[in-house]
Amino acid sequence: MKYLVLFTTFFMLFVLNSFGQNAAPHESTQTKSLADSMFFDLNQASYSTVNSINYIEIPVWIKSSNTSISSFDFWFQFDISKLTYVSTTSLVSGLDAFSNFNATSSYLSNTSSGSSINFIVPMLTNLVKLKFSVSGQCTTILPADFYNITALINGDVSSKKVIENTSSFSVETSTPYCSNKEITFSCSSTIYGKPVQSYLWNFGNNLTSSNSIDSTTYLTGNDYLVTLNLTTPDGCVYNLSDQITVSESPQSSFTYTWTPNLSSAIFTNTSSITNGTLSSSYWNFGDGATSSNFDVTHTYTSLGTYLVSLEVVSNLGCASTYTREISNVNQLDENTLNDLLFYPNPTDNSLHVPLMNAKNITIYDCLGRKLFSEDLAIVAEEIDINTRDFDNGKYFVEVYSNQAISRGSFVVKH
Repeated sequence: MKYLVLFTTFFMLFVLNSFGQNAAPHESTQTKSLADSMFFDLNQASYSTVNSINYIEIPVWIKSSNTSISSFDFWFQFDISKLTYVSTTSLVSGLDAFSNFNATSSYLSNTSSGSSINFIVPMLTNLVKLKFSVSGQCTTILPADFYNITALINGDVSSKKVIENTSSFSVETSTPYCSNKEITFSCSSTIYGKPVQSYLWNFGNNLTSSNSIDSTTYLTGNDYLVTLNLTTPDGCVYNLSDQITVSESPQSSFTYTWTPNLSSAIFTNTSSITNGTLSSSYWNFGDGATSSNFDVTHTYTSLGTYLVSLEVVSNLGCASTYTREISNVNQLDENTLNDLLFYPNPTDNSLHVPLMNAKNITIYDCLGRKLFSEDLAIVAEEIDINTRDFDNGKYFVEVYSNQAISRGSFVVKH
């Protein structure tokens, strides 16, 4: 049986070779199976240099829903000014591959089959590799260098494709790409099988880099052409380019005012965007509370200093965050705090505080830090506070009584 398969294979090569001399071998009348595809994979090609001769080896693999494929054939022409056919090697045990290059027609023909009738060709596996010598050490091999391709799988004409080498740079930052945000680019350390000796980026925003990985920021939304020149040790220069679209980022901002009792802040969203619309807002008021309203009024339960942030997001997914510190402590003014009157004021060792049936008393320093707080078990009209351990300075008092708040300030002076 082995001899019968070999005889059949050589006979097919003879027929294909005859086609190459007398007719165009890609003009087949056989039924095309679109479910079957043959791939000539430049993206997996390997490169080498031996005795100053440059070589490229291109793997061939097939994809099909048919689980009983036992043979495949192909023939094509290629750019003989770039490539010279050298050999075909089987990469699968039991698969015999026979190729022939017809110098008259410039067709390379190949037939591959198993060593027995029970052989099954594996799918999505490199089956054979085609070896060519490459003219010139800086020559780039492209899909356009292969043409007039005919592929047969189990004797039926199938789809075929030359997969392009994807030697290029990549964008490490996830989309969307937004203005005023860092966007990171990277490139591999080899190109067409050669090590890269130097990099030269032009990010399209008048900024350049010589690193393999680097970041840049675009100030406005637009389309930018990014180019990368790679130089290999043999002096070859390869130019890569790609266009990226950068979307406009919003500008987050807000203003605020305190209510007269200094318990609530009225926030006004003043964010803007040049191109696009604002789709969402997210407030963090610095006391654990948040809101997704555009404008908002927030009530704070005590005096203090709070770090408030507002994040706004555009309709394209670009975000901006503005953060600022607010304080209702520094809004207190001794001339306006006449709800509570203390004595003595200034004080040294003791402060007398009128409570007016209060349920809680809290004391803050000038930075909004809580120094003293006490829930009163019984309704009291007044209380004395020991200020002996207080540092010199100004302090603020809040007294809670039936959900009403009274405030005042006093000074410690030892």
